[in-house]
Amino acid sequence: MIDRSTKRFSALRAACAAALAAIAMSAAPAVADRAAFESAVALHDAGRDGDAGAVNEAVEAFERLVEADPDDALARAYLGSSYALTARDASEVADRIRYVNRGLRHLDAAVEAEPDDFVIRLIRANVSASLPEMFGRRDRAIEDMLALDAMFEAARSPRMAGPMLGIYDQLSDLAPEQGDWDARAEEARALAGG
Repeated sequence: MIDRSTKRFSALRAACAAALAAIAMSAAPAVADRAAFESAVALHDAGRDGDAGAVNEAVEAFERLVEADPDDALARAYLGSSYALTARDASEVADRIRYVNRGLRHLDAAVEAEPDDFVIRLIRANVSASLPEMFGRRDRAIEDMLALDAMFEAARSPRMAGPMLGIYDQLSDLAPEQGDWDARAEEARALAGG
């Protein structure tokens, strides 16, 4: 049985995936090894879509990138997301918890280093929103989504509009009292051209 949060996360993931990849690739020139970064993102995305082998390769690839440049917050955010995906695929509960916690440490460090980076916040929002309640990340997910809304309102970029549709859908469920998320979604949809 698929619970409601799993359905919401699937919708959010679908809405964000292509736009996130495009935005992340535009940030990649700052990455020391662009080809390695792009390859690691492709592995992450394949893993996100269900390829457990690709998830393990993504973890290894992002570990190498972070080792080469510990200040690369974007690679660290993707590493955190990759660990969360590893947790999804682990068969033992203890392994799941360990991988989630490891991923969250990387995600939190990435946001701490670059709190105004749209992609990094988007990655952490996606991961936090997808986790079971026992990890206590609901408030962090809302915090990130509200930060993303503020960034979007300040920049009004068509590239941000696609991911924001999924964020507004999540905010409608998680924090309906904090904004008119349906109206914001319509504005984002218009800006995205759809």
